[in-house]
Amino acid sequence: IDALADTFPVVQQLVGADFFRAMAGEFVRQSPPTSPVLAWDGETFTGKPFLTFSWGAAVAEVELLPLLAEIRIRKISLLIDAGPRVDEASARNALTEGVQMAVGWAITESVKWDDLAISHDSFLRYRLPGPRELPPLAIQFFQGARESTPRGLGSLGANVVAPALLSAIRQAVGTGLNSIPVSRKMLDEALRYHEASQTVICMKPNEA
Repeated sequence: IDALADTFPVVQQLVGADFFRAMAGEFVRQSPPTSPVLAWDGETFTGKPFLTFSWGAAVAEVELLPLLAEIRIRKISLLIDAGPRVDEASARNALTEGVQMAVGWAITESVKWDDLAISHDSFLRYRLPGPRELPPLAIQFFQGARESTPRGLGSLGANVVAPALLSAIRQAVGTGLNSIPVSRKMLDEALRYHEASQTVICMKPNEA
């Protein structure tokens, strides 16, 4: 019942805690759970509260072109833990679409706000990533030995790839970049700052 309350907090707020727990108890009696206990017990360290979640990890490989203040994405690798695949082709397509969104978020899709309104006078200035920005993509699926229930993918591809891209760009530039999209202007300023911070003035020692 606690696991259901944690999973559906909005429903519990709408119908009230007493009614929700009564209905949840009736549901559990009629349909006993077949999976391990989801609720986490902090005293005994038992339970699997995230059993129904999907997980993903991403690694982005980028190339920095300092003279052009440009980043080129060489490859993106994904490891996805979402249970058994019902339709692997559809799963790969969903993840690929998420990667395309992440590339746009990280590099090209800039939205400027002015007094709570978008300041663009035309969406023609909202640049979606083109084929040149879309990198080779390697997707691997992880499946545990006892898993039997597929889990959703949603926007998992986009959610893990965008921060991976920012992390890779920060490592390539050598200085802090804390927001996306990373424009050429931001790259140029970051490169200039990094170069200035690395400058060492060497003074010739006085001769005896």
